[in-house]
Amino acid sequence: MDLTSPRYDGESLVNLSNSILKMFGAKERNAPLKNVELSGRKAIIILVDALGWTGLERMSKVEDVRWFMDRSTQITSVFPSVTSTALTSLSTGITPGMHGILGTILFMNELGTMVNTLNMSVAPTGSRDDLLNLGYDLGEIYHDNTIFDELGREGIRSAAVVPKGLGSTGISHILYKGADVLEYHTLFDAFTTALAASKEHQLVYLYLTHLDTIQHTYGPSSQHYEYALVETMHLLRRFSDKVSPETTLLVTADHGQIDVRQEDVVDLRRHGQLLGMLMVPPFGEPRALQLKVADKGYAEAVRSYFDEFLPTVDLLDMSRMEALLGGVSDKVRKRLGDLMAVPRDSKVLIYLLKPSDDKLAKFKGHHAGLSRDEMLIPLFMASSQ
Repeated sequence: MDLTSPRYDGESLVNLSNSILKMFGAKERNAPLKNVELSGRKAIIILVDALGWTGLERMSKVEDVRWFMDRSTQITSVFPSVTSTALTSLSTGITPGMHGILGTILFMNELGTMVNTLNMSVAPTGSRDDLLNLGYDLGEIYHDNTIFDELGREGIRSAAVVPKGLGSTGISHILYKGADVLEYHTLFDAFTTALAASKEHQLVYLYLTHLDTIQHTYGPSSQHYEYALVETMHLLRRFSDKVSPETTLLVTADHGQIDVRQEDVVDLRRHGQLLGMLMVPPFGEPRALQLKVADKGYAEAVRSYFDEFLPTVDLLDMSRMEALLGGVSDKVRKRLGDLMAVPRDSKVLIYLLKPSDDKLAKFKGHHAGLSRDEMLIPLFMASSQ
């Protein structure tokens, strides 16, 4: 399997955010996109969760898919290629190792517990917004200075259009800080809400979740996904016709997905010898799993264990992690595992903090790793100027 590293030097989500800042004359935080100049008085950016490049390639003979690809260039996600990490990089313009949200389940050393970053709860049994309710400042724990904040300082109004229920809870407190948050009910009113918002806002961000759900449930090679993808392309094509001439339309994704068979699922609860060498349970993502050893001397023993029992899984040390994360701040380094397990094939490493909730182990599509299917995403650009 070919592995793809994030291209933070000018071809990633991080660079897209900085091109948007540059477009509006705001201060950039990292390099903008290479060979791409965004223009126009306004912009609408649509983030389609799990719209991977390789899935588009498979369906490229369909007219609406071909139309989309003809207007797109290929960029990369960030690492880990997972929603919480990628959306935070997009909204802040900085790399994962600097903003610190490195997956869905993280061990927060300063809190002494696992945290679900999507809903900001204490994992596994906490409630949404636990951290806020306990009195923690999310801006001190993570990086919450968004591009919407930066644009606001330049007099640029932004709106974030998100699914009902996601506007003011969990990670949304970080992602959309500085933007006017609007919620939609269905895929169809998502587009009309975004279009209406563009009349009073120079930047509109629309987040669509349906393709991610379908791939987790049925797999990225399923007919269910193929049908949903084609219909999504049709909706995007119709929407592009309604965008005003002064507006640049951008469409991208946070990651793709990879097909996972049941025999690819590794239940780490059955690997007691490995767990006995760890200080805390494995955390992070099933395809980018962090391991914090109980004693530094166990690191080589953990490597030997993987060589014997999980030979298709790479163990990344700190230097390799830093490169893939785009550098690492001192605060984030303290939260990282000593090693990160990244499969070279389609395996997923599952450790259920709550064994009764085994939905994750049943997914037919996964992401967070470094395969082309997970890392390569489109950047669609359309402007009449």
